[in-house]
Amino acid sequence: SVIATHYAAAGDQSAALRATIRAAREARRVHATGEMADLYDRAHGLWARVPDAESSAGSDEGQLLEEAANAYAMNGDMRHSEMLAEQGLKLLDPETDPVRYARLLVRRGRSRWRLNQASAATEDLERALTILPEEPSHERARLLSWIARTRTLRGHYREAIREGERAREVAEAAGL
Repeated sequence: SVIATHYAAAGDQSAALRATIRAAREARRVHATGEMADLYDRAHGLWARVPDAESSAGSDEGQLLEEAANAYAMNGDMRHSEMLAEQGLKLLDPETDPVRYARLLVRRGRSRWRLNQASAATEDLERALTILPEEPSHERARLLSWIARTRTLRGHYREAIREGERAREVAEAAGL
């Protein structure tokens, strides 16, 4: 964080972006969620000012927004998380990048769930399920597990059991 601030003050936006993202990932490693969210916010603010930001960051803006949305969710700021996921979804194409698109839909859906927007959250989760490739994967198992949980919380126990069994089957098939 200090190094990123130094680079920003020196006018080296590219180095500041790299250092800020590195600091955000380090903050995640040590579970400093507030710091991590702030750093991702700062990195996103730098993004537009850095020529060829993707090369400097080592990732694209969609990934940065996904990491930022997750950071804000971990820090309990679901409104900010939802907004960042929404921005990330606008940058991705579900046809060419279905896994990342579905992950962001799930992030937005989980944020919406916590914001008491159950219908919108359920729509996001169901859409993510249709976009994800059919083969067993970590993403598919986690999504089915989350859907089972939402069914339980809404009192739809038979559906929850069915989704939970599907989640277990997919997790086992994916070697999880």
